Amino acid sequence: MATGSKTKNSQLYHVQVLDRVFRILDILAESASGISPTQIAERLVLHKSTVHRLIMVLEAARFVERNPATGEFHLGSRVMELGLSAVSQLDVYRIARPHLRTLVAESGETAHLGACGGAG
Repeated sequence: MATGSKTKNSQLYHVQVLDRVFRILDILAESASGISPTQIAERLVLHKSTVHRLIMVLEAARFVERNPATGEFHLGSRVMELGLSAVSQLDVYRIARPHLRTLVAESGETAHLGACGGAG
């Protein structure tokens, strides 16, 4: 059973190694200047060797990057690539349409949606 889970599905599909990886990514996201594997291990109450193995896999997949000067880690370019992919798949017009209709109905004014972005 997953600790801290909020839904039945998340309890059914709890995978310890994935939980640890996601917690590491969350810690890295909170650490603007980077963080050492030892600090991550302390925050997660995990053995340093466990964190080291997970960090090495994440680094090989570009989810984390190491600062060569400090040895500290931060989120890698692959995280940004995934985020940009998620944003590009978001149908802003479909999501905004009912809100724009409500705005028009309540205000009696015209509403338009404009989006800046690259040409597809």
